[in-house]
Amino acid sequence: MMVRSLTVEQAKVGAYVTQGATVTRAAKQAWVSPAEVENWLATAPDFKAILDEAQRLRAKRAEDELLELSAAARGALRQILQDPLADANVRHKAALALLGWPRAPEPDPLVEPALVPADSSG
Repeated sequence: MMVRSLTVEQAKVGAYVTQGATVTRAAKQAWVSPAEVENWLATAPDFKAILDEAQRLRAKRAEDELLELSAAARGALRQILQDPLADANVRHKAALALLGWPRAPEPDPLVEPALVPADSSG
């Protein structure tokens, strides 16, 4: 592993970003200005490499969390579908959600449906 030449503040910013902070939040936590971080990104290749890796790790963790939540949501929908006591409308909506179908917009209760005039050609 290559040893990188970072200041204490740069290392802190990288650590905070790895833990999930935005670059702006990480800068504030490390008591440096976001402008200073931008300067480091432009002038310090070791810092840029560390920050790029920190952001990649943060994105990977977020992706993993979404996959876990997606699996849990599918499991909950599967339970509803398999529950014979669940309301048929609820099971139908669960099936559509599992299939990824968009649902029709709910009618606005404050707007009356337009009356269709009777055909007078007849």
